[in-house]
Amino acid sequence: MLERGQPDSFYLGLSTLLGYASPTSSAALRLSYVEEGLRVKFLRTVALISAALTVVLAQFLLFSIELINALPGWLLDLLPSLRSLTFWSEANLQGLALMLVAGGALVFGLVVQPWDSSQILPQRTVYPRTARTGAFLVGGAVLVGIVLVLFTWQNETEPLWLLLGWAVSIVLMLVGAGLGTAQRALLDETPTPPLLGRPESSWPLLLLVLIGAGLLTGWHLVDVPVQVTAAAVVHGLQAKALAIGAESRIFAPGADNLPLFAFYPSALAIHLSGDTLLGSRIAGVLAGLLTVLGVWLLGCELFRRLPERVDGLLWRDDGSSAALCAAIITAIGYTFVHFSRQPILLEPVGWGTLALWALHRGLRTRSLLVLALSGLLLGMTSLLYLTGWIFVVVALCWLLWLALGRTHWLRGEDGIGWAGVAIWPTAFFVFIAPVVGVWLRHPDAFGQRFLSASIFDAGALARMEAFYGIQGLPAILWESFRRSLLTFNLYPDTSLAFGFDRPMFDPFVGALLVMGLGVIVLNLDRILSWLLLTWWGVVLILGGGLTEGAPFWPYLLPLLPIGSLIAGLAVERWRSTLLHTGGPWLRHVGTVAVLGLLLWTGAQNWINYYERYTLLDAPPAEKAVHYAGRALRTLSPEQTPYLVVGEGRPQWDDARIVYIAGNAYDVLAHGELRLDSLPETLPPGSAILLLPEDQVLASVLGSRFPGGVYRILRDRQSNPVMVVMVIGD
Repeated sequence: MLERGQPDSFYLGLSTLLGYASPTSSAALRLSYVEEGLRVKFLRTVALISAALTVVLAQFLLFSIELINALPGWLLDLLPSLRSLTFWSEANLQGLALMLVAGGALVFGLVVQPWDSSQILPQRTVYPRTARTGAFLVGGAVLVGIVLVLFTWQNETEPLWLLLGWAVSIVLMLVGAGLGTAQRALLDETPTPPLLGRPESSWPLLLLVLIGAGLLTGWHLVDVPVQVTAAAVVHGLQAKALAIGAESRIFAPGADNLPLFAFYPSALAIHLSGDTLLGSRIAGVLAGLLTVLGVWLLGCELFRRLPERVDGLLWRDDGSSAALCAAIITAIGYTFVHFSRQPILLEPVGWGTLALWALHRGLRTRSLLVLALSGLLLGMTSLLYLTGWIFVVVALCWLLWLALGRTHWLRGEDGIGWAGVAIWPTAFFVFIAPVVGVWLRHPDAFGQRFLSASIFDAGALARMEAFYGIQGLPAILWESFRRSLLTFNLYPDTSLAFGFDRPMFDPFVGALLVMGLGVIVLNLDRILSWLLLTWWGVVLILGGGLTEGAPFWPYLLPLLPIGSLIAGLAVERWRSTLLHTGGPWLRHVGTVAVLGLLLWTGAQNWINYYERYTLLDAPPAEKAVHYAGRALRTLSPEQTPYLVVGEGRPQWDDARIVYIAGNAYDVLAHGELRLDSLPETLPPGSAILLLPEDQVLASVLGSRFPGGVYRILRDRQSNPVMVVMVIGD
């Protein structure tokens, strides 16, 4: 592993014994072997750095093809071949960049240190005497779940006992699984190693990452982005109805045929904050922090291994560095920042990542309690946004790979056994049982929820043929998959939820992701590679290739955690290889370079995002609606706002105004002014909301209501967006 000492000593000793080398020539042979080893290490380092630079530069070229034309003249004179690239078409340049990315990634995966398989110390199992009691409790939870299914299948109402029964079944499941969980400890004859793999001990550094992510996603939370989407308005108002008690059911279909359960996180935040817009975005921020936490926990679980020290130097850590790097990469992306400011969309990603962590940990530690927790978390994930079901498929694939690659976890002498594995789908059923009955009662709502976004819908297929300019289902399927595959480094978002005109990942993180994929593809003899690659492929197929409008990022959000984990693996392999080829000093230089680039990337991502989404690029009528709602937020409770109504002007009943204004809309009385029937007077303190282009109208109102004070609301570029005329005494 360390490439020193042993090989040349053995070779020289054997050569001398057989007469091929004399004692005189031994020193020369030793020197020759050392020189050859140094030469190999040097070439390996050069290949590693060259491959990484190739991928990074090609990624930046994909990010902005115009970089070719921005190259300085002296560089074009020095390398005439670059000048010829300025005459290439955009499509040819993209093709060249993609080939460089793929080639560099494969070279990177070839020259880096292979990932060492996880080493788990042998343990003994102590089965608890309460296992039979636990089995009875689990059986009771299943019976309660069946009763709930039958009741919700036949009844629209949701009485209090239904909710209590659901909560009791979940508690019974957890308590029963806990009573049946075997205690495990190191074998008495197993020598205690000097170091144990405990990557979770790096939690203080994770706390710093979470604080940084909280500041990043919470900064100007209400103001950025200025625009609100139609989906955010619908979901926010549905959550508001739950928060104020206008709707009290939990399992019935709500907006977009989602179970009302999916809206309760936002409803709770709205209830606590007293504001619809703020509460919805607070729920998104919490979902974002949950995602970062889930990525770190899952990284600790997947990358866990026994550390190794040689001569007092840590040559291999316990997997904590890769997990921390993955958490950092998750938090700095502009895609993550944006969707953490939206309701519902990121919540299944956070809970689904935690469910996968609990699944892997439960099988590894043979813990029925953790496996039951995984099933419950997966059930919760499936009741949120549509992407929650992607995690269900990923979890099933993971269970298959772990059954094949970690047989002793399931079928070994001390394995959990298939009876123990059954606790996982049982817990899943217990959590979703009431909603199963609702789906049986409303099969059309269930079908519409899952098939409305499918590319197999006739209307969706026709729209995709017109959008892509190609005909036939096979061609559409391939184009959807191709665009989804390349969305992390080439194709932008097609949804209105973000609509960002750049790839899902920034150039540097995208390069790390590609290099990580190169490591995985060239290390398919590791179960870690199969777990990561399966997650990546399932999302691309279910969230991309089979959905309308690909790449539709709300469906592809499960790529965020797996992309960060793969990129974190690439950084860890980069550092490990530099350590083995150049020693601690080279690893230190490489680590500083990566962390510096990540810091620079995060700053650039936030600056670009902030500069773009603090401005509203929309038609005048849509701008007026958005800024009218925001103007209401600036008024005091004793003021009465008035709108001048007419064709093409904002209306009080516009759902976007209700959502954006939040609590101000409910507190303030609303008035309307018509130019053909203006009142003689208005109450003192009344606020008339005018558009920036209403100069003539402002003069008319000023002459009718003299003594008014004008307050101009401006955007970040000091452009006037709304004029508030406050009537004096």
